[in-house]
Amino acid sequence: MELKDEIKPVTDISIIIPAYNAGSTIERAVKSIVDSGLQNYEIIIVENGSNDNTDDAVSTIQRDYSVNLLYLHSEKGVSNARNSGVDNSKGKWILFMDADDYYLPDFSFNLQEDIKNPAIDLYVYGHKAGDEVRSVTDNTSFYSNNGDIKELKGNVEDCKILFLNNPTKYMQVWAKLFKSEIIKNNGIRFNPKLSVAEDSDFTLRYLKHCESVCLSEKTIYNYSISTADSAVRTFDGKKAEKYAFAMQSSASLIEDESENVKRAYIKYVLMHLNIVMVREVFAAKNDLTYKDELKRMKDIMQNSYFADSLKSIKFSECKGLRMVPLIFAKMHLYRISSLAYILRSKSNEKKENGK
Repeated sequence: MELKDEIKPVTDISIIIPAYNAGSTIERAVKSIVDSGLQNYEIIIVENGSNDNTDDAVSTIQRDYSVNLLYLHSEKGVSNARNSGVDNSKGKWILFMDADDYYLPDFSFNLQEDIKNPAIDLYVYGHKAGDEVRSVTDNTSFYSNNGDIKELKGNVEDCKILFLNNPTKYMQVWAKLFKSEIIKNNGIRFNPKLSVAEDSDFTLRYLKHCESVCLSEKTIYNYSISTADSAVRTFDGKKAEKYAFAMQSSASLIEDESENVKRAYIKYVLMHLNIVMVREVFAAKNDLTYKDELKRMKDIMQNSYFADSLKSIKFSECKGLRMVPLIFAKMHLYRISSLAYILRSKSNEKKENGK
């Protein structure tokens, strides 16, 4: 009798969770997956340089939960952890998750149908941050280079421009479903040299190989806004240099793109300049005098990688409240610009401290 090859089960989704000092939150993250009723998945936790009880917390999970879990260790850094997770994943789809976040109760129901559609290369979902629901679209919409998809809103280039114009809304890697074969076949990885904006860099790399994107009206993820050691929120006095390096590194990804995408990249750079101003120069934890803060602001806007983008942006492209301080800076009205950043910094501080 002829023996047939053993049919091996295929894992639908690999959920990759970097775990740095995640001892107090990692069980909640895993429990949100297990309790959702998601089927045919694996969880890959990658510890990367922790000095707390993360190992013990994962051991407890392995003992108390019936779950397909792989526990790995990598070099320090979220990019190294995620890359290790990708290299060891078996799922057809990949979800990235942060260890201090969790999935909402009905996220399994929302994903289970989506993963059956091979025509879509990337799904983008909404998330909650505190009491605020941050949807990526009011109605589920599709961007594709294939005109056969119904309810088409535009092509993938249109989607890139949308993402670049609003990176804090669209460019993070969590609350997204990525196709594993696109990542692995094209050698797409997180850049370990980046300590900020590594999510955006990865998303840009992935979009270069996408033929279709779905922006879903569904909300699946809870983002923890109170995390004190977040790279964005931690004050280290080095954000300007870190973000400038990240922007320069990612610029090569749009060299062969259309002029419209390149114009959108200019705005993308300036959105990160806003982050530098709010999270570093005028941050509450910055003990510089206002005079020195103003001097620092001028220096960054006149003598860094950001300067060319500020010069290149057209006034007609400066639409929306986020562009207001940049308009004043472009006009060299730095004091007025600084007031907008100070107000935003204070607003963020109150929100993140739960006040």
